Amino acid sequence: MTLCTMKSVLQKILASAVIGGISLSLQAQLKTKFFFEQGERLMRAGKYEAAIASYTESLKLKENFIVYNSRGMAYERLGKYEEALADYNRALINYEQEKAKRKLQTDYEPIYYFNAANANFGLKRYKEAIKHYNSFISVASAQRDIEGLKKAYINRGICLEAAKDFEAAKQNYSKLISLTPNYALAYVRRGFIYSIEGDYDAAMQDFDKAIALDPREKMAYYYRAELKSNAKGPKEALPDYDAYLKLDPNDISALQARAAILMNLEQYKEAIRDYNKILSLQPKAVHTLLARAKAHRADKNYEAAIADFTAVLAQQPKHAQAMLERAALYRVTGKLNEALADLNKVLEVHTANAYAYDLRGRTLRAMGKLEEALKDYNKAISLDTTQADFFNNRGYLYNQMQKYSEAIKDFNRAIQLDPNFAYAYSNRAFARYHLGQTAKAREDALHSIALDAENAYAYYTLGLILLKEGNKQEALQALEKAHQLKPNEPQFSAALQEAKK
Repeated sequence: MTLCTMKSVLQKILASAVIGGISLSLQAQLKTKFFFEQGERLMRAGKYEAAIASYTESLKLKENFIVYNSRGMAYERLGKYEEALADYNRALINYEQEKAKRKLQTDYEPIYYFNAANANFGLKRYKEAIKHYNSFISVASAQRDIEGLKKAYINRGICLEAAKDFEAAKQNYSKLISLTPNYALAYVRRGFIYSIEGDYDAAMQDFDKAIALDPREKMAYYYRAELKSNAKGPKEALPDYDAYLKLDPNDISALQARAAILMNLEQYKEAIRDYNKILSLQPKAVHTLLARAKAHRADKNYEAAIADFTAVLAQQPKHAQAMLERAALYRVTGKLNEALADLNKVLEVHTANAYAYDLRGRTLRAMGKLEEALKDYNKAISLDTTQADFFNNRGYLYNQMQKYSEAIKDFNRAIQLDPNFAYAYSNRAFARYHLGQTAKAREDALHSIALDAENAYAYYTLGLILLKEGNKQEALQALEKAHQLKPNEPQFSAALQEAKK
């Protein structure tokens, strides 16, 4: 949370102050004023280092509390809080010296308290910061400076939050609300404390109140979105993230949060748009490239996903996860040599990565290198005996090698690990069919279909079983279904044509 500053009060000081002084020659006064005003312009432009240089030139000619204060603020913008605090202290000393010499129209002390508090906050000296905010609030209360009080109460509350004194922070914001009941930001900050404490209803009431008072109070939408996501589910948070991002379209954390929700809702193209926006702001963000790659993969745009994984590897050539993910996509898109090259690189370094061995086994099987594939499957299982997929994949290879008894043992293990593994049942059905166990094979095929009505392999095997049993009509229906689900699978087309004869 960004702390408030006291620009408006400083402008009043500048309007009534003289930069330079009666002890300087006119030429020196003009130089002093020139460097100071140049520093102010550079501050407004965000060129803080250059501003500091200009203020320093002004101070070389004549010490002045306003210039010290401005240089302190420039240091603060750069995160140089020790230097900032030193300048605020110099400003106070100079102010006291000038006040002793002549009557000053403006009181600098409240500004010192406020700025010194901010600098101490930056240094994580929370007790000192709170002491200075208290001093400022005491003066501002006497002067009935409502705008100053708002800023000081907010900053003191944030300081108390940072110090983990949430009860004191909540009381601080409640006091501010009693003073200014229409100040939306006070409700936002108190709502944030309620949310930390797990008081969902109180937090929601405060966020709702803040938005009712000021529909442009963006953090109310952000915190309310987080609250809804945790309490009601991500989908409920989406409208608030939308509202927040209309007010702050370049906020990366909000874009990431919304993209994650859209992924959860399987709205992949919309998620990709958010990732595109993030990457326009941070073109080399590896985390976002990985997230977008996964979104492209979920959207079945495999080439785009491969491109994103490749972009990650261009920055981090040893990023094992990106290489594994790219290898999997290379295999899916038929680029088996590229997949194998990636997997070999991964396994050169990560010699105990069971998933990499399993994936290389699948790649080698697709290349027709069955014995090499078997070695990799064996290695994967030796490293991790808890993965149903590993046993299913090795069983599938045994089916291909016509080692049906060994295949059934693996499918049994896969089903033991995952009783709802539809493909393990259809694969076991295929093995049992070839061993002449047609009743058990039919039972497995039907159970697989009950678990996954889109499993083409279960319908294919069921069709073979029904043909063997002489039930041609039902066999044709099953084979038609298999072909319908996977029209480009050659063995399905061939079996269907043979059954039609």
